[in-house]
Amino acid sequence: MLRKVRQIAASFVIMLGFTQLYSFSSAAYGYFMSDSGDYRFVWNYWIIGLFAVLLLIGGAMMIQNDRFRLHVAIILLAFTAFQAFSVYFYQIKTLLDQTEDLKGPFNYTNLILAVISLCLFFLFLLSKKGMNHFWKQGNRDGRQNGLFQVLYFQLVGQD
Repeated sequence: MLRKVRQIAASFVIMLGFTQLYSFSSAAYGYFMSDSGDYRFVWNYWIIGLFAVLLLIGGAMMIQNDRFRLHVAIILLAFTAFQAFSVYFYQIKTLLDQTEDLKGPFNYTNLILAVISLCLFFLFLLSKKGMNHFWKQGNRDGRQNGLFQVLYFQLVGQD
C-alpha cells in the first residue's frame, strides 16, 4: 500500500476512533452526572468504548507500518457490523414498526460512520502490500495510468 495513502486512511481510522471516544465519554459523563439515578450504562456503551480504543491503536499502528493492515481491516469490519446493527435496531426498525413515537429526525451519524468504515475496510483489504515496487520503477505516465486503473477498479469492484 502506498505510504501516503496508508497514512491518510489510518488518519481516517483514528478519526473514527475519536468519534467513538467522544460517544463513550459522553455516555460516561451522563451516567456520573445523572442526579435521578435513572440513567443506565448499557452494554453497547462498553462496545463503543472498546471500538474507540481499538480504532485509535489500530490507526496509530497503521500510520507507522503496513504490517497491521489485515488486523485493522478486521477491526473495521466488526465496527461496520456494529454500526449497521445500531442503525437498524435503533432507527430503521423504529421507523418500520411505528410502535414508538419518534422524538426527532433520522440520525445519519452512525450510517455515515458505517459507510466510511466499510470503504476503509475495502481499501485495506484490497490493497496489495507490494504496490510500492510498482511505483518505484517506470516512468511518470505509466504510474499515473496505473493509478487511474487501480482507482477505477477499486471503485467498480466495491459495488
